[in-house]
Amino acid sequence: LRISLPKDRTDKRFLINAACDYAEESLRTTGNLHTGTLIGSHVMVAIIWRGTKRVGAMSAAPGLSPEQTPRAEIDLLYIEPRYRGKGLAARVIDTFAEQSGVPVFLRGPVNPALGKIAHERRIECGPDMQSSTLEYVTQQFYSSVDCAHSVTRTPCQLCTSATVLGYFTHAYDAMMVRTAA
Repeated sequence: LRISLPKDRTDKRFLINAACDYAEESLRTTGNLHTGTLIGSHVMVAIIWRGTKRVGAMSAAPGLSPEQTPRAEIDLLYIEPRYRGKGLAARVIDTFAEQSGVPVFLRGPVNPALGKIAHERRIECGPDMQSSTLEYVTQQFYSSVDCAHSVTRTPCQLCTSATVLGYFTHAYDAMMVRTAA
């Protein structure tokens, strides 16, 4: 397992697809758009490799604990569905903690699987967002989706996917991702 900065167009496409999959999965499974981003100027983005295969992505940023102690904050950790259940997320967190040299913190909301890993390793997790906040973020996102296919106020999957893809492609192209190149 290794963690590396994105370097080329193939890495860019993988990150954009991972960001889209993460957003669509959160909408599909929870009905809300989870916070956390793989693309943004405030985070360092990395690709997770298993051998020669890209299996996931993560974003992290330096932070300070309430006691003003430096820590490394994982904003988002995404493992592709076909690689889940193999202990990769735990290994990523362990590797990241070892490489960062400071305590690790998981920004909330944290899914139950990551919460279990954090508990086992005594890693602090941020609070979950209020459901009203998640609903507001989701509604703001949906209001930006141009969809003539849906008879409800919720856009169809095709238009939602196209909007997510457009957003992350634009964000990446606007150099909002720190790369190794």
